[in-house]
Amino acid sequence: MVTLLNVAEPQKLSQTYPGMKVNMIVKNRKITIVDPDKNYLGVLPDDISHHLCRLFKGGNKYELFVKSIRVNSLSVIIKETFRSKRFKNQ
Repeated sequence: MVTLLNVAEPQKLSQTYPGMKVNMIVKNRKITIVDPDKNYLGVLPDDISHHLCRLFKGGNKYELFVKSIRVNSLSVIIKETFRSKRFKNQ
């Protein structure tokens, strides 16, 4: 479970709900979280982004779901759905 940084304004967050599947967009070392309509929701913290970028570029696959929503806070659950042979022991 990860709490996002730089979350979207409350009007956009009000359109999300717990259990909603969200997507991640990998850009350089940042991972941006967007809803299914590609509306910005927030970014992952730098340390987690850096680690996940490396794993994602190596072939791992992930699903993200909204865990909880508050006025200026959004938490997501990151679930690994496929692990590359390159990272089988990690």
